Amino acid sequence: MEWSTRRIVVAATMGVVLLALVAAVVSLSPVRPLATAGSQFESAMTSVSRVKGTARTVKGRITCLNNPSPVGVWIDATKSKDGWASIKVPYVPGGASMVDYSYRLNKGGKFKVNVGCGGTSERWGMSLSSPVVSGTKVNFRCNDIPPMLNQVFKRINPFKFGLSDGIKYGTCKKI
Repeated sequence: MEWSTRRIVVAATMGVVLLALVAAVVSLSPVRPLATAGSQFESAMTSVSRVKGTARTVKGRITCLNNPSPVGVWIDATKSKDGWASIKVPYVPGGASMVDYSYRLNKGGKFKVNVGCGGTSERWGMSLSSPVVSGTKVNFRCNDIPPMLNQVFKRINPFKFGLSDGIKYGTCKKI
């Protein structure tokens, strides 16, 4: 092949690769590059397409301040599918009022927890929720202590602290 013909072939190949790259960036969808583009280009395009909604598992520990272990955890996700988190009571001292939870966010994003404190898994005694949070290992403390009980405790203890741990009644706080 003569030099000027090689230049045209290289320029045409570079133009096609450039168009494929622009199309991939605009749509953020995986693009199958030309065979002449090479594996470096293909791996770069694959990593660009993964940035959009990477699946991940969120997990942590949730504690109800007044009741035994939480009886259910529902995850509200901002980008992923909502659903029930798997829960189990940990084998630790004082573990009777907490559960370890785990949930797969199929498209990543932020989430909030809705926690059932007291009652049964089918009929929660109280439903408490957190603000929207991010992270993969997130622990929560939920205040299900009735305000009247908290006030009585403040009055009878000599140090005048409450039981609520500074968490608003009916909510869960990331800790």
